[in-house]
Amino acid sequence: MTAIPRNSASPYVVNATSSVVTTLIRMSALVWVNQYLLRRISPEEYAIFPVITALMVIAELFPTVFLRGLARFMVEADVRRDDAQMAAIVSSMLLVLFAVAALLFCGGIIVAIHIDSVITVAPEYRTDAQAMLLMLIAVLCLRVATTPFRVGLHVRMRFVEQNLVLLATELVRVGLLLTLLLAVSTQVLWVAVASSIANALNVAIMIVYTISILPAARFRHSAISTETVKTLLSFSLWTLFQGLNNLIIKAFPALLLNRTSNAIDVAAFHVGSLADMQIRRLVISAAAPAKPALTTVYAREGEDALQAFYYRGGRYYLWVTLFLLPPLIMFAYPLITLYVGERYVMAATVMIILLSAYPFTWASGMFYEVAYSVGRIKTFNICLMILSAVAVAAMSYLVIGREMGAIGAALGLGGAQVAVYFLIMWPAGLRLVDGSWSVFLRQTLLPGLAPFGAAMLGCLLYAQAYPITSWL
Repeated sequence: MTAIPRNSASPYVVNATSSVVTTLIRMSALVWVNQYLLRRISPEEYAIFPVITALMVIAELFPTVFLRGLARFMVEADVRRDDAQMAAIVSSMLLVLFAVAALLFCGGIIVAIHIDSVITVAPEYRTDAQAMLLMLIAVLCLRVATTPFRVGLHVRMRFVEQNLVLLATELVRVGLLLTLLLAVSTQVLWVAVASSIANALNVAIMIVYTISILPAARFRHSAISTETVKTLLSFSLWTLFQGLNNLIIKAFPALLLNRTSNAIDVAAFHVGSLADMQIRRLVISAAAPAKPALTTVYAREGEDALQAFYYRGGRYYLWVTLFLLPPLIMFAYPLITLYVGERYVMAATVMIILLSAYPFTWASGMFYEVAYSVGRIKTFNICLMILSAVAVAAMSYLVIGREMGAIGAALGLGGAQVAVYFLIMWPAGLRLVDGSWSVFLRQTLLPGLAPFGAAMLGCLLYAQAYPITSWL
C-alpha cells in the first residue's frame, strides 16, 4: 500500500489541523449570530440573509471554477519548478478574470435595481437587501480580479499561515459584527457589512503573501498563451458542474422556498441545514491540504500511487463527517427548540433528513480529490450533473407539486443524494482508481461506519433514559 512519505505526513497533519481550528472558530461565530438574530428579529427580516446568501452562491459559481483550475495548474507548475508555465498561467488568465469581474459587477447592479423581480422581500427590507447584495458583489469582484495573486500560500502548501490570516480576518469580522449588533442596532444588514470588510482585508493580505513567495506569478504580456487559456478553461468548465451542484445544495432550496412558500419555511430550512453546511465546511477545510499533496504525489509517482489513498481517505471522510451526527440526529428536536425556540421546530426534521444521507455521500469522498489531482474530472462532473438534475426535479415536485415546504426541499435533496451516490458515484469512483468492491467494503465502509453505528445506539439508549430538557 502506498503511503505518504513520513516527511510529508507531519506537515499535512499540521496544515489540516490549522484549517479545522480556524473553521471551528468561524462556525462558532455563525452559530451564535444565527440564534441571536432569530430570537430578536422577524422571520421576514431574517429570511433576507439566506436568500441573499443564495444569490451570492450563484454569483460565486464562475469565480470559484476559475480559482480551482488556476490553483491546480499553479501547484503543478510550482512542483515542476516551471517558472515559464507559472507566468503563462497568471498572464493568460488575468484578462479573462478582469472580464468576469466586470460582468459580475454589472450583473449585480442590475439584480439590485430589480431585486423585487428576483426574490420575494418585504417592502420595508428592500433597501437592506439591495445594500447587502451590492456590498457582497463588490468584494466578490475584487476577489475575482485578483485571483492569481491570492493563491500563493495554497500553491506552496503553507496552510498554517493561510489559516492564521483567515483567523485574523475572521476575528476582525466577528469583532465588527458584535460591535454593530450590540452597540448600534440588531439588523441582519450588519452581517454583510462585517463580512465585506473582513473579506477585503483578507484579499489585501493574500496578495502581499503571493507577491513575496511566488516571484514567477507575475503578469507578463509576452507570456500570454491562448493554449494555456484553452487548457485552463477546459478544466474549469468541467469543474463548473461541481459549482452547479454546490448551487443546488446551498442556493436552490432557499430561492425555491422564497418564491413558493413563506418566511418561516425559508428560515427553518436555513437553520436545519446549518449543521450540514458547517460539517461540509469543516471537512473541506480539513481536506484542503490534500489537493496539492495528492497533485504532488501524482506529479512524482504517477496515477497508480493514488489507489490506496482512495480507500483510506474514504474511511477518514466517514469518521470525520459522521462524528457529530449521532447526537445531532437523535437529539434534533430538543436541540433546535433550545437553539431557536418552538417557532422553527420544523428545522429539526430538515436537519435529520439532510444528515441521514452522509453515509452515502462521504464514503466516496476521495472521488473528487483523486480526479482533481490527476486532472481527469470529466467522469466526476458528469455524475454531479445527474445529481443536480435529480435533486432539482425532486425538490421542485415536493415543494411546488406537493406543497411540502422546507421538509419537501430536504426530502428532495437528501433523497437525490442517497440514490445518485449509491447507484452512480460509488461505482464511478472505484472505476477511476481501478478499485475493488470487496476492498472498498473491507477498508472503507465497514471500519468507516462501525463507530457511527455504535454511537447511534448509545445515543438512542441515552435519549430513552435521560430526556433532553436543557443545554446542560
